[in-house]
Amino acid sequence: MNLIVLSAFIAVSVNAQLLLSEKLYQINTQSFADRSPYALSQIKNNKATVFITILPGCPICQKQAYTLNELIFKYEGNGIVFLGIWYPGVDSLEMRKYIENHKLRFPILTDDDCSITMMLESEIAPDVVVVDSNLKVLYRGKIDNWFEAVGKRKPKPTEFFLDNTLKAVVEGKKIAVESTQPVGCIIECTRRIKAGQALPGK
Repeated sequence: MNLIVLSAFIAVSVNAQLLLSEKLYQINTQSFADRSPYALSQIKNNKATVFITILPGCPICQKQAYTLNELIFKYEGNGIVFLGIWYPGVDSLEMRKYIENHKLRFPILTDDDCSITMMLESEIAPDVVVVDSNLKVLYRGKIDNWFEAVGKRKPKPTEFFLDNTLKAVVEGKKIAVESTQPVGCIIECTRRIKAGQALPGK
């Protein structure tokens, strides 16, 4: 993995869109695990879809995997679907180990040209974007407040942003916090596209 992805941690300002582009529905990708096709048009059938950008070598992605599995167990069957997004510019073996080591309960979708990541406007991982069936952004940002800032971690989280968002969706209530400032590792493909540079292998 490129060292800038593995070791550089940043906090980015939140610039949440209210609605994602409908072009997202047109993207056909595949599951990393078994290469089975996955059409993003099917998210129209979900009450909410949770997109999570993943970099397997990022320590915060590793630390938060258990929390994500817990949330999936808590909310599966409520019309909520979790989808990991991974740009395969990093080692596929590393991703496979990440999935196996953390026993992920949600699919990881490959984002070959970084188009999904760019539509989500995600610059780091992990970054969570929750949308409804019409692609309205319900929440984006941190999973919780365990990692407060670069190099600063609480003993345990005290605010549960993603959990509270999904609970509000299920109960039909107003979402109290709609955006937070995520902290994580640089997504290389986003950085390159914004800098006008070619993606590796392209």
